[in-house]
Amino acid sequence: MNPNPPTQASQPSGWEAQCVAECRSSCEKVAMATKGLGAIGLETEDAVQLLLLEVVAACRLWAVQNVEKPPKAYLNCAIRRRNMKLWSEIQRANKRKAIDDFEIDEVIDDNRDDGFDHVQDLERQDSLRIVDHALRMHLSPADYTLIRLRADGWSNREIAVKAGIQTKSADVGGRVRRKVYEAKQRAKDVLTAVGIESVEDAVLASTETRNAVWEAQP
Repeated sequence: MNPNPPTQASQPSGWEAQCVAECRSSCEKVAMATKGLGAIGLETEDAVQLLLLEVVAACRLWAVQNVEKPPKAYLNCAIRRRNMKLWSEIQRANKRKAIDDFEIDEVIDDNRDDGFDHVQDLERQDSLRIVDHALRMHLSPADYTLIRLRADGWSNREIAVKAGIQTKSADVGGRVRRKVYEAKQRAKDVLTAVGIESVEDAVLASTETRNAVWEAQP
């Protein structure tokens, strides 16, 4: 461990504001190219601000030993470094899903009230119908609606309009994906509380387990 690490300047230098202004366009392009921000609760502008904060930190570190403005390559490196951290956070968030989007969607999609299209699979339909009704009971109407609309194949903008989510945002898709993801996480909590972590678990669940779903608290 270095006993004398470089000290970061606590005050902005004369060229810091200029560097931030010059880097904003680059930060916006990087943020817009970063897919999956909704998984960590961010919108595009949130990511832009985080990247600009990294530019500020790089400027102040540079100012400790330099009086001239840092080169653009140095600042671009700082932006890329912070963006890599964002990517890592998104990947970790996606890996934490115990029930993936397909599984929750399948539970909902297989239990529409439009008649049985798969007569030969009544037992599976029966099991999933119980889970679907349990989710309907224990989730808020808003959460259940979000999951149902996604399972029905509605687009992000269509879901936003139906669910009353602000559609004027430039990143309406990210907002919808984040809200759907959060709703599915709450659905997962209801099911995992009684040991159901996949669609097949639901199909093979014992009578006791399925009855427990009805009593589970979100």
